Amino acid sequence: REMIVVMIVGLTIALVTSLLVYLVILSAKNRQLMAQGQRLRHSEQFRARQSRLLEDVERLSRTGGWQLDLKSRQLTWSQGTYRILEATPDFDPTFAGALGFFVPEHRQRLSDAVTAGRVNGTPWDMELTVVTPKGTTKEVRIVGEAVLEEGVPVLLRGSFQDITERKLFEEALRTARKDAEKANLAKSQFL
Repeated sequence: REMIVVMIVGLTIALVTSLLVYLVILSAKNRQLMAQGQRLRHSEQFRARQSRLLEDVERLSRTGGWQLDLKSRQLTWSQGTYRILEATPDFDPTFAGALGFFVPEHRQRLSDAVTAGRVNGTPWDMELTVVTPKGTTKEVRIVGEAVLEEGVPVLLRGSFQDITERKLFEEALRTARKDAEKANLAKSQFL
């Protein structure tokens, strides 16, 4: 009988000890998960702030971004690019579809630049004209570069900027300069 009681007490102590160890381990894991959750929430908040900042900067500077995965042929636009092109959020950009925004005389230039970037990683910076689905004609600047892996282009990405106002200002300056030159010539002839 004494031996049975000793064994029952011993098993009870072992069971209680195991349970306490299990609770300590569970508590430590719970603290780790809570800390990890906290870091994840901070990371998500940071990402959301960065995303808002990027969207605001794109809106203020009239720029957007784009990326073309050369393996999957997947074209991705930032919100700024959608805004510049006046495309609806449900528009799924493809290279051929994006090329359709450009006036016919500029499509080949852009296509050649993309091909050079895709084949040998050649960067480009060009000013072209687009017509949006709403019929608005805009002047845009497109800068592109290749992302290389082991010397081979795998991704093209770049910026897209609405430069319509700048082009209108430049044209107004040219007109003003010509008018001033004409006035100066008329004054000289008069004198």
